[in-house]
This record gives sequence, structure tokens and C-alpha cells, in this order.
Amino acid sequence: MSKTDLTALSTTATQLVPFAAPAVHTSAVGPLTWGQLCIWDVLRRLPAGDDSLNMAEWRPVVVPLSVSQVAGLLGQLLERHEALRSHYFPDADGEPAQRVLPEGKLDALLVECGPGNPAEWAEDIGRRMRRGAFDEASELPLRVAILTRAGAPVAVVLVISHMAVDRWSMSLLAEELADCLTSGSADTLPPRARQPLERAAFEGSASGIRRERSTLDYWARSLRRTPRALLAATSTPDEAQRDWAAIESPAMARAVRALAARAATTTGMVLIGAVTLLLALRAGTTAGSMRLIVSTRSDPRDRGFVGPINQNALLRLDLEKESFDEWLRRSSAATLLAYRRCEADPRKVEALAAEVAREAGFQADGYCFLNDVRTNESQRPNALEPAGAGSHDDPSGPTRLVRLDLPGRQVGAKFFLYLERLDETCLLKLCKDPEFLGESTALDFLADLERLLIRAAVTPSPRIEELASWLLEPGTATAKGRRGLAGDVPGSDVAHTRE
Repeated sequence: MSKTDLTALSTTATQLVPFAAPAVHTSAVGPLTWGQLCIWDVLRRLPAGDDSLNMAEWRPVVVPLSVSQVAGLLGQLLERHEALRSHYFPDADGEPAQRVLPEGKLDALLVECGPGNPAEWAEDIGRRMRRGAFDEASELPLRVAILTRAGAPVAVVLVISHMAVDRWSMSLLAEELADCLTSGSADTLPPRARQPLERAAFEGSASGIRRERSTLDYWARSLRRTPRALLAATSTPDEAQRDWAAIESPAMARAVRALAARAATTTGMVLIGAVTLLLALRAGTTAGSMRLIVSTRSDPRDRGFVGPINQNALLRLDLEKESFDEWLRRSSAATLLAYRRCEADPRKVEALAAEVAREAGFQADGYCFLNDVRTNESQRPNALEPAGAGSHDDPSGPTRLVRLDLPGRQVGAKFFLYLERLDETCLLKLCKDPEFLGESTALDFLADLERLLIRAAVTPSPRIEELASWLLEPGTATAKGRRGLAGDVPGSDVAHTRE
């Protein structure tokens, strides 16, 4: 089915989705949470009209339902989650605020599917609906389409602003939508989690202030011991093209699992430790450091929280003469400590970082990030499909290492690594400032990360200094600063493809 088969969205009919929720708060207006404030500031650093952070999901209608019944279920989801029926705006003092609407309505698009798989229609409609930034001050942060065939609903598409959800809560919403469209009822959904205004009230309480103070104290100590090379901004213009690459490697996934078992830690912790070490070796520093994106849902009241709740954790670890397994254990402990010290007003954190950098004589805002964005949906096979690379149905197949032509940059970052999959294969995408790490490219870094992990996994208790020396041998990306060097990894065939 080609995209030209689709009905133009501008001429599509609509279905009214009303909602009316009981008032929960004495005031329906309040400040943003720390997590919401993070996204508010990121959105304001993007170009006007930027829609790159809009999120889309769809789910099939499993049981027979009418259009009005689907609209009723959607209305119950809006009543359940205040973030979906809120406006986000500057208050009279210019500070960002949110207003929860107790009642209102949403116009859902009605799209009659033609021939072909409804899933293809849903994917394409989702891509089209993602276009265009939300005006969160005057419109709901949610767009909906109900797809029908012969008038009967077959799928529902949700597109939501990042101001209302993070990736985890987008996944939670998709699960709730799937439950509703499978059972035909919202009665089986779990109890409602804490809402954004309730979370904001906690953050302003004595307990929240104590938590914030612990975070700021930890960041102050860690930032003052973090190498300048891993904090300082580069001179690359904002509009300049960034260096993007991706790797999909079953061999790396096997190595990570083996190392996790050997070091008695998790696969995610192994990857964090390896990336932190490789960053330090590449940058020539005596310590490794990264900002980790953390979903701060440790409180049971926030497990089902719908809204952006992610914050930055700061991992910093000195290089020592030890085995790689010992490094992984230290890195895991340091990561857990960073996770426990990440909840605070993000503007206070950034002001602190800027102050520490000024004291040391440089400008901050050039951080190295790792964002674990894995959800159930991100574990789909064929998650990486660059043009011309072919499919990757065999989990024991070769490594696929590709350069990506993607626009834009990651705000405040010179290195931004996404972990999208780590099961029978490992899928990573990297955005790198071309000025960072000299001539080495994003492709080089991913290739050497695979080499490092496999070498560490097949070598009994390798020493950090031995791995560092090996990475600097002629023929490695670290030594040569050129692309295309992962093909000699045992059991790994690299296909270089430009998307």
C-alpha cells in the first residue's frame, strides 16, 4: 500500500470525545514538576515549530466496538490522566505552570481505511499526525485518530506532546489503550497513580526539599571532580550537522550477558560501565562521566505516573588499575548512587553546573548522555532498517553498523547514546558533535564499543590497562580515528550502509 492511497487528513471526518472528571485539587493550577520543567526548557531551546519530540503509538481494536464506544473509552483515559487534559503556559510572572481542565472535548479524526493491512495505515497516519508542534497553552497535548473499515473501528492512533508524556508513560498509555480495546471496558485498569499537581506538591514539601538538597550536594561534589573534556561545550554551531550512527549486534548482546553474569550485575549496568570507560579512554581523561536519563518512578505512587518524570543522574568514576569485572562492579555501585541523587529542580542543577565550570575557567553545556529508552515496543525485531541494509531476522546474524543521515542535535549534549534494545541483539544509536573526540566518528565509537565488550567477555579477568593498550593498537578506531574497523571482531561481519 502506498502513502498516496490514504485519505487526506485535512478532509477526514471527526468524532467528538467528551470528558468530565471530578475535581481532585482545591486549585487546578500549579507549578510544573521537576520532570515537566526539564521538558519545558528543552522545548524552548528547540527551533520554533519543532515537532521532533512528539510521540505516536497505535493499538488495534480487538473486540467489536462502535465509534461512539471507542470515543467513550478515550474519554475515560483523558479523565484518568490529568497530563492529557492540561494546558502548559507561562504564568503572570513568566514562570511555567499547568492548568488541569476538569471537562472539555477533543475532536478525534475518523479515517476510513482502504485496501491493505490496517497496521500500515495506522503507522502512516501516526507519522502524519506527528507533524506540527503543539500549542500546549491553548490546545490539549493530544491528537487522536480512530481508524475504521466499513465504518467499524479497527485501530486507534495517539500522538502526544512530550510535555504530557515521556517514553515510559507513553508506553503505559498504549498498554491501557490496548486493555480497553481488548476488553471493551476501562474497568480493569489499575488504580490511578499520583498526578502531576500532586507530584509538584510533594516536590515543594519539606520531604521534597530535603531530597533536592541531597541531589545538589552530590552534583556539586561530582562536578568539581569531573574532567573538563567531558563537560565543556564545543564551538560547533547549533545548526551544524551532527554525526549519527547506529549498531545492531547480536555478538555484543552475547558479550554483555556473559559479562553481567561474571560481574554479578545487570546487562544495562554492563553497557553503562563499558561506555563510561570507553569515553574516558577516547577523551584521554583519568575519570569517566556521563549523564544518565532516569525515570524517577521509585515511589510506588509514581509507578503509573503519566507525564514526563525523567531527570538527569550524574555518573562519575575514576579510572584505576583493576580488572574490567572490578570496574563493572564499581560502575554499577556508582550508577545506583547517581540514580538516588538525581531528583531536583533542573534549573538549579544547570546553574550549579555553570557555576562549577566558571570556577574552572570554561563554559559547560557539552555533556555526554546515555538514555535507555527500552520499552516492550522497542524490543520489536527489525528495529534498525537502514535503506539497503536488508532485514535482520536472525538474532545470531552479523553486526550491522551504519551511518545515519539525521537532522538536528541533542540540546546541551556533544555525545548522546540511545539504548533501544538489549535482548538477543543490542541496538544502539549515537549522536555525536563532530568536534568531540577529534577525528573519531560516531561509527568509530560504536565499532570500538563492540570490540571492547567482546574482547572483555572472551578474556578471563582482563585488566583495564590491557584493554586500553589493546584499543590503541594499530587497526583500531581509537588509534586511527577512521571508520569501518569493527569487521575484524570475532564473529562479527559489519555492513556499512548510508541511510
